[in-house]
This record gives sequence, structure tokens and C-alpha cells, in this order.
Amino acid sequence: MITPLNLGIKLPTHKLSESKWFYKNLLGLQITKETKEIVVFEQGLSLVPDANYSTSQYGGSSVRTLVYLEVVDLETLFYRLRDVGINILSPPSPWNNSKRTYFACNDPDGNIIEIFSAKESSIIPKVPVGYAGGFQCDYPA
Repeated sequence: MITPLNLGIKLPTHKLSESKWFYKNLLGLQITKETKEIVVFEQGLSLVPDANYSTSQYGGSSVRTLVYLEVVDLETLFYRLRDVGINILSPPSPWNNSKRTYFACNDPDGNIIEIFSAKESSIIPKVPVGYAGGFQCDYPA
């Protein structure tokens, strides 16, 4: 029997410093290690420059992934991301048949981030009338 010690996500990025800022300052992840080769977050995510991965290494296509995050205060995070212009893909809504709420957005490289409420909730944050997604953000250098 195999006993896993840790599980994490290694996310190749075109924009290491901008992605670090996004995950640290907007999503609240805590950095445990940082070099020019990698940024490791306590929550299990590692950012690496995509130049470290040749496109042929994984079947000739760009390496992409989907990240999910559970948060206590989904509504506050939704408005925080929206207000700074993060590309929101879907407004807060119920996740399938569960009582959990989620929304999706993009990080600086266009990876999809699904953000879920940590607990079941019947509260769906109010989204402005006419919301069609597509907010954009200029990330600081």
C-alpha cells in the first residue's frame, strides 16, 4: 500500500511575479518558499516559470491546469476580485445539486480558478444586473 505524504499542484506560468501577486495578495495564500525557479504556497500550490517545461514534454501542447480553492467568505472574495478587475468567468451560483456556492475566474495566465464556499450555504451573493463577466485587471509588476 502506498502512503501519500503530500499532494500539490505545480502550475507553470508565463508571468511568475504577477501570478505570485494574484495568489498571495488577492487569494490570501501564504508563501513558504520563493526562488527565481519556484514559488511554493503553504496551501499546496507551486508556481514555476513555464520556460522550465518544453511544449513537447507533455504531448506538444501548453501545460494548463484548473485550480480550486475553498474559502470561508465567498462573497467578500468575489467582490474583491471583481473590484480589482479580475476576469470573472461565472458569477456566484450553486454548485450542481449541492448547497455549496462557487464562482470561477482566471489567474494572470488564463488558468481557471474555481472558488467554493467551505460550507453549505443558501446565500448567493447579489451580482449587478446586466453582469456578463469579462472583468479585466492590470496586475502590478
